[in-house]
Amino acid sequence: MITDSLLKTDGTVDNTEQAKLDSGIDASPRQCRDSTQLSIIDGLAKARLDTKEQQATQSASSSIATLPFEILSHIFVIYTYADLCVEFKLPSSSAPHKSRGPLHVCSVSKQWRHVALTTPSLWSSFFVRQNVDLRLIRLWLERSHSHPLALGMAPASHRDATPEDFRFTEAALLLFTTQLHRWRRICFRFQNSHAEAFINLPLSTATLLDEVILSINRCDPKVSTSVFAALSACPSIRHLTWTGNGKFPSIPKCTLWSQLDSLDLHCSLSIDECITLLRLSYNISRLSVWEMSDGSLQNNHPHTTLPHLQKLILHGCIFDSSKVLDYFTMPALQYLWIDHHPIENCYNNFRALLDRSHCRLEKFKLVDYAIAQSDLINFFQDPLFCSIPRLYFEVFSLFIDHHACLATLNGNNPSSIPAFEVLGGGGISIYWGEQL
Repeated sequence: MITDSLLKTDGTVDNTEQAKLDSGIDASPRQCRDSTQLSIIDGLAKARLDTKEQQATQSASSSIATLPFEILSHIFVIYTYADLCVEFKLPSSSAPHKSRGPLHVCSVSKQWRHVALTTPSLWSSFFVRQNVDLRLIRLWLERSHSHPLALGMAPASHRDATPEDFRFTEAALLLFTTQLHRWRRICFRFQNSHAEAFINLPLSTATLLDEVILSINRCDPKVSTSVFAALSACPSIRHLTWTGNGKFPSIPKCTLWSQLDSLDLHCSLSIDECITLLRLSYNISRLSVWEMSDGSLQNNHPHTTLPHLQKLILHGCIFDSSKVLDYFTMPALQYLWIDHHPIENCYNNFRALLDRSHCRLEKFKLVDYAIAQSDLINFFQDPLFCSIPRLYFEVFSLFIDHHACLATLNGNNPSSIPAFEVLGGGGISIYWGEQL
Protein backbone atom coordinates (compact mmCIF):
# COMPACT_ATOMS: atom_id res chain seq x y z
CA MET A 1 0.00 0.00 0.00
CA ILE A 2 1.01 3.59 -0.55
CA THR A 3 0.72 4.30 3.18
CA ASP A 4 3.13 1.47 4.04
CA SER A 5 5.79 2.94 1.74
CA LEU A 6 5.79 6.11 3.82
CA LEU A 7 6.59 4.32 7.08
CA LYS A 8 10.04 3.78 8.50
CA THR A 9 11.02 0.47 10.06
CA ASP A 10 10.08 1.80 13.54
CA GLY A 11 6.55 2.55 12.37
CA THR A 12 6.89 6.36 12.21
CA VAL A 13 6.15 8.45 9.12
CA ASP A 14 9.02 9.36 6.76
CA ASN A 15 8.79 13.16 6.50
CA THR A 16 10.66 13.26 3.14
CA GLU A 17 8.28 10.80 1.50
CA GLN A 18 5.35 12.68 3.04
CA ALA A 19 6.52 15.94 1.46
CA LYS A 20 6.82 14.28 -1.99
CA LEU A 21 3.34 12.86 -1.61
CA ASP A 22 1.87 16.27 -0.68
CA SER A 23 3.54 18.08 -3.63
CA GLY A 24 2.43 15.35 -6.05
CA ILE A 25 -1.18 15.61 -4.96
CA ASP A 26 -1.20 19.40 -5.16
CA ALA A 27 0.34 19.48 -8.67
CA SER A 28 -1.38 16.49 -10.28
CA PRO A 29 -4.85 17.98 -10.87
CA ARG A 30 -3.34 20.45 -13.37
CA GLN A 31 -1.46 17.67 -15.23
CA CYS A 32 -3.96 14.80 -15.28
CA ARG A 33 -5.64 13.94 -18.63
CA ASP A 34 -7.55 10.67 -18.08
CA SER A 35 -9.50 8.64 -15.51
CA THR A 36 -6.49 6.47 -14.66
CA GLN A 37 -4.55 9.46 -13.46
CA LEU A 38 -7.56 10.71 -11.49
CA SER A 39 -7.86 7.37 -9.69
CA ILE A 40 -4.17 7.59 -8.78
CA ILE A 41 -4.71 11.09 -7.42
CA ASP A 42 -7.63 9.83 -5.29
CA GLY A 43 -5.43 7.07 -3.91
CA LEU A 44 -2.67 9.55 -3.07
CA ALA A 45 -5.14 11.83 -1.30
CA LYS A 46 -6.45 8.94 0.80
CA ALA A 47 -2.89 7.91 1.64
CA ARG A 48 -2.11 11.45 2.81
CA LEU A 49 -5.20 11.42 5.04
CA ASP A 50 -4.26 8.01 6.50
CA THR A 51 -0.73 9.07 7.32
CA LYS A 52 -1.86 12.31 8.96
CA GLU A 53 -4.30 10.35 11.15
CA GLN A 54 -1.47 8.02 12.15
CA GLN A 55 0.72 11.00 12.98
CA ALA A 56 -2.03 12.38 15.24
CA THR A 57 -2.33 9.00 17.01
CA GLN A 58 1.46 8.81 17.49
CA SER A 59 1.43 12.34 18.86
CA ALA A 60 -1.27 11.48 21.42
CA SER A 61 0.57 8.29 22.48
CA SER A 62 3.83 10.13 22.85
CA SER A 63 2.08 12.81 24.97
CA ILE A 64 0.96 10.15 27.46
CA ALA A 65 4.45 8.64 27.45
CA THR A 66 6.01 11.98 28.36
CA LEU A 67 3.84 12.50 31.46
CA PRO A 68 5.87 12.73 34.68
CA PHE A 69 5.91 9.59 36.81
CA GLU A 70 3.99 11.27 39.64
CA ILE A 71 1.13 12.42 37.39
CA LEU A 72 0.80 9.03 35.69
CA SER A 73 0.80 7.35 39.10
CA HIS A 74 -1.94 9.69 40.34
CA ILE A 75 -4.06 8.98 37.24
CA PHE A 76 -3.79 5.24 37.91
CA VAL A 77 -4.93 5.67 41.52
CA ILE A 78 -7.96 7.70 40.38
CA TYR A 79 -8.79 5.13 37.69
CA THR A 80 -8.74 2.22 40.12
CA TYR A 81 -10.89 4.06 42.65
CA ALA A 82 -14.06 2.00 42.87
CA ASP A 83 -17.57 2.96 43.76
CA LEU A 84 -17.60 0.50 46.66
CA CYS A 85 -19.69 3.02 48.54
CA VAL A 86 -22.61 1.34 46.74
CA GLU A 87 -21.78 -1.84 48.67
CA PHE A 88 -21.69 -0.14 52.04
CA LYS A 89 -23.78 2.97 51.23
CA LEU A 90 -20.79 5.14 52.04
CA PRO A 91 -19.56 8.50 50.82
CA SER A 92 -17.08 8.03 48.01
CA SER A 93 -14.30 9.53 50.14
CA SER A 94 -14.60 6.46 52.39
CA ALA A 95 -14.62 3.76 49.71
CA PRO A 96 -11.57 1.53 49.17
CA HIS A 97 -10.07 1.05 45.72
CA LYS A 98 -11.33 -1.32 43.06
CA SER A 99 -9.68 -4.64 43.80
CA ARG A 100 -8.55 -5.66 40.31
CA GLY A 101 -7.91 -2.21 38.83
CA PRO A 102 -4.12 -2.33 39.37
CA LEU A 103 -3.91 -5.60 37.42
CA HIS A 104 -5.62 -3.93 34.46
CA VAL A 105 -3.08 -1.09 34.55
CA CYS A 106 -0.17 -3.56 34.67
CA SER A 107 -1.38 -5.33 31.50
CA VAL A 108 -1.21 -2.24 29.22
CA SER A 109 2.52 -1.71 28.70
CA LYS A 110 5.92 -2.19 30.26
CA GLN A 111 6.07 1.47 31.31
CA TRP A 112 2.64 1.38 32.95
CA ARG A 113 3.51 -1.84 34.75
CA HIS A 114 6.67 -0.23 36.12
CA VAL A 115 4.71 2.79 37.36
CA ALA A 116 2.04 0.59 38.94
CA LEU A 117 4.52 -1.66 40.73
CA THR A 118 6.35 1.34 42.18
CA THR A 119 3.16 3.03 43.44
CA PRO A 120 2.33 1.38 46.81
CA SER A 121 -0.86 3.43 47.25
CA LEU A 122 -2.29 1.70 44.17
CA TRP A 123 -2.20 -1.61 46.08
CA SER A 124 -3.10 -0.29 49.53
CA SER A 125 -6.84 -1.04 49.31
CA PHE A 126 -8.50 -4.40 48.91
CA PHE A 127 -12.09 -5.58 49.05
CA VAL A 128 -12.68 -9.27 49.75
CA ARG A 129 -15.75 -11.16 48.68
CA GLN A 130 -16.26 -14.82 49.37
CA ASN A 131 -13.64 -17.25 48.10
CA VAL A 132 -11.22 -14.79 46.51
CA ASP A 133 -7.86 -16.45 45.90
CA LEU A 134 -5.82 -15.85 49.06
CA ARG A 135 -2.71 -15.47 46.90
CA LEU A 136 -4.27 -12.29 45.51
CA ILE A 137 -4.57 -10.84 49.02
CA ARG A 138 -0.92 -11.69 49.71
CA LEU A 139 0.07 -10.01 46.42
CA TRP A 140 -1.73 -6.78 47.34
CA LEU A 141 -0.26 -6.70 50.84
CA GLU A 142 3.22 -7.28 49.47
CA ARG A 143 3.02 -4.64 46.74
CA SER A 144 1.54 -2.02 49.09
CA HIS A 145 4.83 -2.12 51.05
CA SER A 146 4.41 0.04 54.16
CA HIS A 147 1.54 2.22 52.90
CA PRO A 148 -1.54 2.51 55.21
CA LEU A 149 -4.32 0.09 54.25
CA ALA A 150 -8.04 0.40 53.49
CA LEU A 151 -9.61 -3.05 53.73
CA GLY A 152 -13.12 -4.34 53.06
CA MET A 153 -14.68 -7.74 53.65
CA ALA A 154 -18.20 -8.97 52.83
CA PRO A 155 -18.47 -12.77 53.19
CA ALA A 156 -21.49 -14.86 52.27
CA SER A 157 -24.67 -14.28 54.26
CA HIS A 158 -25.26 -16.54 57.23
CA ARG A 159 -28.10 -18.31 55.44
CA ASP A 160 -26.01 -19.09 52.33
CA ALA A 161 -22.63 -19.63 53.98
CA THR A 162 -20.97 -23.04 53.80
CA PRO A 163 -18.24 -24.38 56.10
CA GLU A 164 -15.78 -23.52 53.33
CA ASP A 165 -16.98 -19.90 53.34
CA PHE A 166 -16.41 -19.64 57.09
CA ARG A 167 -12.89 -21.09 56.75
CA PHE A 168 -12.09 -18.67 53.94
CA THR A 169 -13.28 -15.63 55.96
CA GLU A 170 -11.15 -16.70 58.91
CA ALA A 171 -8.11 -17.16 56.64
CA ALA A 172 -8.63 -13.75 54.96
CA LEU A 173 -9.03 -12.03 58.32
CA LEU A 174 -5.86 -13.73 59.54
CA LEU A 175 -3.96 -12.34 56.52
CA PHE A 176 -5.31 -8.86 57.20
CA THR A 177 -4.32 -9.01 60.85
CA THR A 178 -0.67 -9.64 59.93
CA GLN A 179 -0.70 -5.99 58.85
CA LEU A 180 -2.77 -4.65 61.74
CA HIS A 181 -0.28 -1.86 62.32
CA ARG A 182 -1.06 -0.51 58.82
CA TRP A 183 -4.87 -0.48 59.04
CA ARG A 184 -6.30 2.98 58.34
CA ARG A 185 -9.87 2.19 57.18
CA ILE A 186 -11.82 -1.04 57.55
CA CYS A 187 -15.26 -1.95 56.16
CA PHE A 188 -16.19 -5.37 57.54
CA ARG A 189 -19.43 -7.34 57.37
CA PHE A 190 -19.34 -10.11 59.93
CA GLN A 191 -21.34 -12.99 61.27
CA ASN A 192 -21.39 -13.46 65.04
CA SER A 193 -18.51 -15.98 65.04
CA HIS A 194 -16.26 -13.64 63.06
CA ALA A 195 -17.09 -10.76 65.41
CA GLU A 196 -15.79 -12.85 68.30
CA ALA A 197 -12.51 -13.34 66.41
CA PHE A 198 -12.35 -9.57 65.78
CA ILE A 199 -12.71 -8.85 69.50
CA ASN A 200 -9.64 -10.95 70.29
CA LEU A 201 -7.37 -9.04 67.91
CA PRO A 202 -4.57 -6.95 69.47
CA LEU A 203 -6.26 -3.73 68.32
CA SER A 204 -3.98 -1.59 70.45
CA THR A 205 -1.36 -2.06 67.72
CA ALA A 206 -3.70 -0.52 65.10
CA THR A 207 -2.37 2.95 65.85
CA LEU A 208 -3.26 4.31 62.38
CA LEU A 209 -6.88 3.12 62.36
CA ASP A 210 -9.01 6.19 61.69
CA GLU A 211 -12.31 4.92 60.26
CA VAL A 212 -14.32 1.80 61.13
CA ILE A 213 -17.43 0.57 59.31
CA LEU A 214 -18.90 -2.58 60.87
CA SER A 215 -22.01 -4.52 59.94
CA ILE A 216 -22.69 -7.54 62.12
CA ASN A 217 -25.59 -9.86 61.34
CA ARG A 218 -27.12 -12.21 63.90
CA CYS A 219 -24.86 -10.66 66.48
CA ASP A 220 -25.34 -11.44 70.15
CA PRO A 221 -25.83 -8.18 72.14
CA LYS A 222 -22.99 -9.11 74.50
CA VAL A 223 -20.67 -9.58 71.52
CA SER A 224 -21.69 -6.19 70.12
CA THR A 225 -20.93 -4.51 73.44
CA SER A 226 -17.55 -6.25 73.51
CA VAL A 227 -16.79 -4.96 70.00
CA PHE A 228 -17.21 -1.35 71.18
CA ALA A 229 -15.03 -2.02 74.21
CA ALA A 230 -12.36 -3.61 72.00
CA LEU A 231 -12.36 -0.61 69.63
CA SER A 232 -11.50 1.61 72.59
CA ALA A 233 -8.01 0.12 72.43
CA CYS A 234 -7.47 1.90 69.08
CA PRO A 235 -6.16 5.37 69.93
CA SER A 236 -6.84 7.03 66.55
CA ILE A 237 -10.43 6.10 65.65
CA ARG A 238 -12.37 9.22 64.67
CA HIS A 239 -15.19 7.86 62.46
CA LEU A 240 -17.48 4.95 63.29
CA THR A 241 -20.38 3.49 61.30
CA TRP A 242 -22.35 0.68 62.92
CA THR A 243 -25.07 -1.47 61.33
CA GLY A 244 -26.72 -4.18 63.38
CA ASN A 245 -29.92 -6.13 63.42
CA GLY A 246 -32.23 -5.25 66.28
CA LYS A 247 -31.59 -2.88 69.16
CA PHE A 248 -28.40 -1.01 69.85
CA PRO A 249 -26.20 -2.93 72.33
CA SER A 250 -25.78 -1.63 75.82
CA ILE A 251 -23.41 1.33 75.79
CA PRO A 252 -20.13 0.55 77.55
CA LYS A 253 -18.53 3.47 79.36
CA CYS A 254 -15.28 3.49 77.43
CA THR A 255 -12.94 6.04 75.91
CA LEU A 256 -14.12 5.27 72.36
CA TRP A 257 -17.02 7.75 72.43
CA SER A 258 -15.00 10.74 73.61
CA GLN A 259 -12.49 10.41 70.76
CA LEU A 260 -15.05 10.15 67.93
CA ASP A 261 -15.56 12.95 65.44
CA SER A 262 -18.48 11.29 63.59
CA LEU A 263 -20.89 8.47 64.45
CA ASP A 264 -23.38 6.87 62.04
CA LEU A 265 -25.78 4.31 63.57
CA HIS A 266 -28.10 2.01 61.60
CA CYS A 267 -29.85 0.16 64.41
CA SER A 268 -32.67 0.70 66.86
CA LEU A 269 -31.82 3.28 69.53
CA SER A 270 -34.03 4.34 72.44
CA ILE A 271 -34.40 7.92 73.63
CA ASP A 272 -32.38 7.19 76.81
CA GLU A 273 -29.61 5.54 74.79
CA CYS A 274 -29.48 8.47 72.38
CA ILE A 275 -29.13 10.99 75.21
CA THR A 276 -26.48 8.84 76.95
CA LEU A 277 -24.53 8.41 73.73
CA LEU A 278 -24.52 12.15 73.03
CA ARG A 279 -23.35 12.92 76.55
CA LEU A 280 -20.46 10.43 76.25
CA SER A 281 -19.53 11.68 72.75
CA TYR A 282 -18.98 15.26 73.84
CA ASN A 283 -16.30 15.89 71.17
CA ILE A 284 -18.42 14.67 68.28
CA SER A 285 -19.17 16.93 65.29
CA ARG A 286 -21.58 14.68 63.32
CA LEU A 287 -24.16 12.19 64.60
CA SER A 288 -26.69 10.28 62.48
CA VAL A 289 -29.19 7.86 64.01
CA TRP A 290 -31.35 6.18 61.38
CA GLU A 291 -33.78 4.18 63.51
CA MET A 292 -35.17 5.65 66.70
CA SER A 293 -37.62 3.77 68.93
CA ASP A 294 -39.09 3.63 72.44
CA GLY A 295 -40.70 6.93 73.33
CA SER A 296 -40.58 6.51 77.10
CA LEU A 297 -37.95 8.43 79.02
CA GLN A 298 -36.80 6.19 81.86
CA ASN A 299 -33.93 8.14 83.40
CA ASN A 300 -33.10 11.68 84.43
CA HIS A 301 -30.24 13.24 82.51
CA PRO A 302 -28.23 16.39 83.27
CA HIS A 303 -28.17 19.21 80.75
CA THR A 304 -25.04 19.03 78.58
CA THR A 305 -23.32 21.37 76.12
CA LEU A 306 -21.96 19.79 72.94
CA PRO A 307 -19.49 22.45 71.77
CA HIS A 308 -18.45 20.74 68.51
CA LEU A 309 -21.67 19.19 67.19
CA GLN A 310 -22.35 20.59 63.70
CA LYS A 311 -24.68 18.00 62.15
CA LEU A 312 -27.45 16.03 63.87
CA ILE A 313 -29.84 13.59 62.17
CA LEU A 314 -32.53 11.73 64.13
CA HIS A 315 -34.44 9.65 61.61
CA GLY A 316 -37.33 7.21 61.75
CA CYS A 317 -38.54 8.33 65.15
CA ILE A 318 -41.80 7.00 66.57
CA PHE A 319 -41.74 9.40 69.51
CA ASP A 320 -41.23 13.08 70.22
CA SER A 321 -37.53 13.42 69.44
CA SER A 322 -37.47 16.94 70.86
CA LYS A 323 -37.09 15.15 74.19
CA VAL A 324 -33.54 14.43 73.08
CA LEU A 325 -32.88 18.05 72.10
CA ASP A 326 -34.22 19.38 75.43
CA TYR A 327 -31.16 18.06 77.28
CA PHE A 328 -28.53 19.78 75.14
CA THR A 329 -27.09 23.09 74.04
CA MET A 330 -25.43 23.00 70.61
CA PRO A 331 -23.63 26.28 69.84
CA ALA A 332 -21.90 24.96 66.69
CA LEU A 333 -24.99 23.31 65.13
CA GLN A 334 -25.33 23.95 61.37
CA TYR A 335 -27.49 21.09 60.06
CA LEU A 336 -30.51 19.65 61.89
CA TRP A 337 -32.71 16.92 60.37
CA ILE A 338 -35.54 15.50 62.49
CA ASP A 339 -37.86 12.79 61.17
CA HIS A 340 -40.56 11.88 63.67
CA HIS A 341 -44.26 11.64 64.44
CA PRO A 342 -46.09 12.78 66.35
CA ILE A 343 -44.78 15.85 68.15
CA GLU A 344 -46.67 18.54 70.02
CA ASN A 345 -45.66 22.19 70.00
CA CYS A 346 -42.67 21.35 67.83
CA TYR A 347 -42.12 24.98 66.85
CA ASN A 348 -41.64 26.03 70.48
CA ASN A 349 -39.22 23.17 71.14
CA PHE A 350 -37.01 23.94 68.14
CA ARG A 351 -37.12 27.67 68.79
CA ALA A 352 -36.00 27.05 72.40
CA LEU A 353 -33.05 24.99 71.12
CA LEU A 354 -31.91 27.80 68.81
CA ASP A 355 -32.37 30.46 71.49
CA ARG A 356 -30.26 28.72 74.13
CA SER A 357 -27.63 27.50 71.64
CA HIS A 358 -27.20 30.79 69.72
CA CYS A 359 -26.25 28.69 66.70
CA ARG A 360 -26.55 29.67 63.04
CA LEU A 361 -28.32 26.89 61.18
CA GLU A 362 -27.52 26.50 57.48
CA LYS A 363 -29.93 23.60 56.91
CA PHE A 364 -33.07 22.56 58.76
CA LYS A 365 -35.24 19.61 57.74
CA LEU A 366 -38.38 18.51 59.56
CA VAL A 367 -40.41 15.46 58.53
CA ASP A 368 -43.60 15.30 60.60
CA TYR A 369 -46.81 13.93 59.09
CA ALA A 370 -48.80 14.94 62.16
CA ILE A 371 -47.66 18.55 62.50
CA ALA A 372 -50.39 21.08 63.25
CA GLN A 373 -50.96 23.84 60.72
CA SER A 374 -50.53 26.46 63.45
CA ASP A 375 -47.03 25.13 64.14
CA LEU A 376 -46.15 25.25 60.46
CA ILE A 377 -47.38 28.85 60.18
CA ASN A 378 -45.23 29.78 63.20
CA PHE A 379 -42.18 28.49 61.34
CA PHE A 380 -43.14 30.53 58.28
CA GLN A 381 -43.62 33.75 60.24
CA ASP A 382 -40.48 33.50 62.37
CA PRO A 383 -37.63 35.61 60.90
CA LEU A 384 -35.08 33.35 62.58
CA PHE A 385 -36.27 30.26 60.69
CA CYS A 386 -36.90 32.20 57.48
CA SER A 387 -33.27 33.34 57.56
CA ILE A 388 -32.02 29.74 57.34
CA PRO A 389 -30.67 29.33 53.76
CA ARG A 390 -32.08 25.82 53.26
CA LEU A 391 -35.37 25.10 55.03
CA TYR A 392 -37.41 21.97 54.30
CA PHE A 393 -40.68 20.57 55.69
CA GLU A 394 -42.37 17.32 54.77
CA VAL A 395 -45.93 17.09 56.05
CA PHE A 396 -49.26 15.37 55.37
CA SER A 397 -51.34 17.41 52.97
CA LEU A 398 -54.64 16.37 54.59
CA PHE A 399 -53.85 18.52 57.62
CA ILE A 400 -52.37 21.51 55.77
CA ASP A 401 -54.13 24.28 53.83
CA HIS A 402 -51.46 25.49 51.40
CA HIS A 403 -53.25 28.73 50.61
CA ALA A 404 -53.64 29.60 54.28
CA CYS A 405 -49.90 29.00 54.83
CA LEU A 406 -48.94 31.22 51.90
CA ALA A 407 -51.30 33.95 53.07
CA THR A 408 -49.37 34.22 56.34
CA LEU A 409 -46.11 35.11 54.62
CA ASN A 410 -45.28 38.79 54.95
CA GLY A 411 -44.34 40.92 51.94
CA ASN A 412 -44.18 40.09 48.25
CA ASN A 413 -40.51 39.22 48.08
CA PRO A 414 -40.31 36.13 45.79
CA SER A 415 -37.34 34.81 47.77
CA SER A 416 -39.60 34.45 50.83
CA ILE A 417 -42.14 32.28 49.01
CA PRO A 418 -41.53 28.54 49.44
CA ALA A 419 -41.81 25.89 46.75
CA PHE A 420 -44.32 23.03 47.04
CA GLU A 421 -43.96 19.50 45.75
CA VAL A 422 -46.54 16.73 46.02
CA LEU A 423 -45.13 13.42 47.30
CA GLY A 424 -46.51 9.91 47.32
CA GLY A 425 -48.88 8.74 50.04
CA GLY A 426 -50.52 12.12 50.55
CA GLY A 427 -47.30 13.86 51.56
CA ILE A 428 -46.17 17.30 50.48
CA SER A 429 -42.79 19.02 50.75
CA ILE A 430 -42.44 22.74 51.41
CA TYR A 431 -38.98 24.24 51.10
CA TRP A 432 -36.85 27.31 50.62
CA GLY A 433 -33.59 27.13 48.70
CA GLU A 434 -32.42 23.80 47.28
CA GLN A 435 -34.11 20.61 48.41
CA LEU A 436 -32.36 18.68 51.17
